[in-house]
Amino acid sequence: MAESFPTLPKELTYTYWDSGKAKLTPSTGIGKEIKKVEAAYKKIKVRDVNLLSSANGPRALQAAVEATKTEWPNIEACRKALFAFSAFAKKKGADGKKSKTFPKKSRILIETMSETASGYATAIRDTPDRMRKEAEKSVADYAKRLAYKRKLSDDTLKKVKSHAAAAAKLDVEITKLNKAALIAAKSGNGDDAKNTVKKAADQLAALEKLEKTSANDIKVWRTDKTKLDKEDNTALMPNANEIINNNKAVITAVKKNQKAVQQVFDAVAKLTRAA
Repeated sequence: MAESFPTLPKELTYTYWDSGKAKLTPSTGIGKEIKKVEAAYKKIKVRDVNLLSSANGPRALQAAVEATKTEWPNIEACRKALFAFSAFAKKKGADGKKSKTFPKKSRILIETMSETASGYATAIRDTPDRMRKEAEKSVADYAKRLAYKRKLSDDTLKKVKSHAAAAAKLDVEITKLNKAALIAAKSGNGDDAKNTVKKAADQLAALEKLEKTSANDIKVWRTDKTKLDKEDNTALMPNANEIINNNKAVITAVKKNQKAVQQVFDAVAKLTRAA
């Protein structure tokens, strides 16, 4: 369960003191001092601090971390007021204990308020500090995920672009070899024609291997489970479109040349048999 900024305990309010003390309690200054604690607490924007735990999404968390930076001085000021009150109340409680006329009910109330103030001073330091550290960790973890996802996307695009460029070169090379094979076959150079077709088939095999490599790169990219928010996923979409389009170019080259090489192979076989 997410933590939240500790609420000011009822024991640290003027109402608690005023309604709980004995009627014949002499002036102690407790009421005046506890009002200082209440005033210091009211300066803390508790709602802003609680955003460290309740903010939804990395951007909101980062905004909460920035927004609450101004609250740490207010929290520290409240802690100082609490420690000052605790020391003041502790002394008043000790004085009351020495006095035979000081009401026991009021003395116990003062001692309770002193102890509560000391404990609360620690709580309002430790709890928001944990909240801040957890929020900062969440923001940092998300930044790492985003950086990884962006690098994966960029690297995949770079690879698939290189595959597409290599496929285009192989396409040109296979086309040349196919033409050369047909010319050789028509000229009666059967061995040259067959050797040239074999070279075209070897280049086609290289092209098919390139397609498999590209498909594997795409698979790694697509199956990555890194979680990002909608805005960042959208920002990476231009890369996605480029990756898909470049991969389509590789697939198109493979399909075209598979058919072309087979046609030339059949034609060469037919021409060499006729010769």
